[in-house]
Amino acid sequence: MSRQLQIVVAGQVPPPVGGQNLNIARILHLLGEEKDFRVRHWAFRFTPQWTQGRQRSWRKLVELVFVWFRLLKLRLGGPIDLILYPSGGPHFAPVVRDILLLPWAAFWAKKVVVHFHAAGVAEALPSMSERLRGWLLWAHEKCDGAISLTEFGKKDPAALGMTNLEAMPLAIEDDPVPPRSAPASPPLLLHLGHLCPDKGTPQLLEAARQALDAGAPPFRLQLVGEPLPPYSYEQIEDDIQRLQLADVVEVAGLKRGQELDAAYAEADLFIFSSVAPYESFGMVLIEAMRFSLPLITTNWRANTEVAGADFGGIVAAVEPDLTQGLATALQKALEQQASWPEWGQRNRQSFEERYTLPVLQRNLANYLRHDA
Repeated sequence: MSRQLQIVVAGQVPPPVGGQNLNIARILHLLGEEKDFRVRHWAFRFTPQWTQGRQRSWRKLVELVFVWFRLLKLRLGGPIDLILYPSGGPHFAPVVRDILLLPWAAFWAKKVVVHFHAAGVAEALPSMSERLRGWLLWAHEKCDGAISLTEFGKKDPAALGMTNLEAMPLAIEDDPVPPRSAPASPPLLLHLGHLCPDKGTPQLLEAARQALDAGAPPFRLQLVGEPLPPYSYEQIEDDIQRLQLADVVEVAGLKRGQELDAAYAEADLFIFSSVAPYESFGMVLIEAMRFSLPLITTNWRANTEVAGADFGGIVAAVEPDLTQGLATALQKALEQQASWPEWGQRNRQSFEERYTLPVLQRNLANYLRHDA
């Protein structure tokens, strides 16, 4: 009988609740079910809450020391065949984190595979200082491969000089969902995730006003999530009042668990307005597809790749103006409400074929067996 592969999954699990943290928790669970793997967690705790995300602080330097010693403890507990390491993305603090941790990982493990949950490094590299860029390239040279979440996402590890690139979509739980009924009157549109300009929140509010002024059928819009600083609830409310959308828009705050499922189940259409430079894989898109929701998504980065070549919904153009693109997409979608049930069924079928946990478990386990 061959020995178990010794796999270490690095990164932060909730709290706080967010796409990357949830995905790392899922991967730990899925790989832990593989009998020929021994899976351990190299824990990061750099961001106890989202208000501290991407920020530089002395607390993070202290945590860095703890992270180093956690890996040393893992190595003393047995050899490490492979570390699955989550890329920090293009911002300064996570870039420095990767520079300081990847060589340490490569020293203690036989192989290191970088999992590009966060994106945008390819675009950020030219604007980095020559020294910082050189250190980042050097740190990634010590790694043995990379997993991106989409084909589009391969540009990030490629820009860092990495080879052995694999595109592998993420997945979510497929718990039972209630059957979808015909759209309400007026229909409820859902915008969910971090609320901020990068995710298109203020632009969507402006677009809602423009669509209504242009004669679009009436609708309701629910914003679910928490603002990502410096954007705030106060700014959202100011925009709603300025645009005279108080009777249209509900700011529902952060929802989790059954409350989050209820938000998806009660919605009639999902809007993904992101233009975030770090957008790698819109998890909320596949969550909406799980609930058979029709979609409006921006043609930004890999968004339409995640939705699928023949997804049910409307593409919102981000150029030349995101607000106008969203307003046009809103009007088109609202004028085609009779097609929403068929759009939703198409999205649900795509979800079942591509984004369930057994699919991810099989793909990831096969990749690690081959690469380790």
